Amino acid sequence: MPENNVIRRIEITPDGKYLFIGFYDSHIEQWDIEYNKIIKNYGKQHDRSLICMQISNDGKQLFTGARDGLIKHFSISKRKLVQTYHENATSWVMSLVADHQSKYFYASSNSKVLKKYNIKRKKLSYEFFTFRTGGWINKMTITKDDAY
Repeated sequence: MPENNVIRRIEITPDGKYLFIGFYDSHIEQWDIEYNKIIKNYGKQHDRSLICMQISNDGKQLFTGARDGLIKHFSISKRKLVQTYHENATSWVMSLVADHQSKYFYASSNSKVLKKYNIKRKKLSYEFFTFRTGGWINKMTITKDDAY
């Protein structure tokens, strides 16, 4: 663990094999749960603090979002960065969620926009709406049939 750092997020793969720890300063570690050891230290991945982290439902992808307005997409099996999405340089990525088929992931930001990204094509698919009043989305959930 990086010295003097606070754990911000913990995610476990659906098969229970790996644990990911995201620290406030955006360092990310991948642990093997059975052997209780770090198998990959991804280092610092964002220029500003980590806010959210999500593993796809098939357990193959990891997504991180931070106050730098970036979303990072990692391959869990290859243990490497696949893509960086530029949400908005002045926005914070507040929450991330992947659909149950692991085809898309959704991102919300403090700029009050909800976006849908295509995982395979590695690009933005749709910008849903902009909130006119109120706060932003801090947590999202998708129904098992991916309808809502």
